[in-house]
Amino acid sequence: MKLFNKIEKAVEETYFTQKYLEILVDKYKSTQYLKWSEQFNDIEFVDSKLVNITTGSSNLGFGCRAYNITEIKTDQVLVNHHFVIKKSMISDFVTFYGVIEYYTHYKDEKISGPKLYVLSPLGPFVEYFKEAWKLMKFHYPNCTYLHYTALNLEFEIPNLQKKTVLELFFRKGFEPFLNVVGESYYRPE
Repeated sequence: MKLFNKIEKAVEETYFTQKYLEILVDKYKSTQYLKWSEQFNDIEFVDSKLVNITTGSSNLGFGCRAYNITEIKTDQVLVNHHFVIKKSMISDFVTFYGVIEYYTHYKDEKISGPKLYVLSPLGPFVEYFKEAWKLMKFHYPNCTYLHYTALNLEFEIPNLQKKTVLELFFRKGFEPFLNVVGESYYRPE
């Protein structure tokens, strides 16, 4: 089945039938969540640790993050590199990306700059993309990776307005990836 058709089918089966409401009610009691929180919390991953970052009852996905892969720090600037893995509760959809956070120091203030999302294996994230795919295929052999372009597909959902795949499958109210670098059609398989 083509990627778009698989996404469209999952949207129809989950949102047009309102199955998503049932999923949300039982999210933290589900075997999916228990499996995720056991397998993806505080585990060694490349040169870091993965920490479960699944929060909020309105999310239809799970997440984990490797914090501070590398850090660049001067008196005036702080740059942190993180890596995020997401797994949807709707089918076996997964995605992952790097995040570069910028901060500048002015007097006693720490001022945050825009986040940069890294969509494909670049810089300090090369090994993380490779290992994330191995990890997802090990735990979810039939998983499908959703690339940046697929995450931005929009669907008109009754009573929910127009939503992107990122919001529908992983996290509602997620800030869009405005600043991106890398290959938007990147797929690890």
